[in-house]
Amino acid sequence: ALALGRRSSAPVQRVLAGSAALGAAYSAPPLRLKRSPLLAALSIVVVRGVLVNACFYAHARANLAPRARAAAAARLPLVVAFFSLLGVAIALMKDVPDTQGDTTFG
Repeated sequence: ALALGRRSSAPVQRVLAGSAALGAAYSAPPLRLKRSPLLAALSIVVVRGVLVNACFYAHARANLAPRARAAAAARLPLVVAFFSLLGVAIALMKDVPDTQGDTTFG
């Protein structure tokens, strides 16, 4: 994905690089954010709620007419809030129930 993203806009490159970095921090030593339900949830919210939506908005904004740009800008906080809440729900359903298995199997 990072190699394909090199041909895209700067915002798409940022979302790919940021998602890859947080994904590595989530899963790989030494950080392994998934060991902590709070840090796991926070990393999911940052990627799905903030990073993806803000970068997609920045990418799309370059091709929007000025009037559409203003309308999209006004909705961006609502979109970020909605997907952040969705990220919290995903984290609660995915990571918190699995804490016992993570403790047992590493």
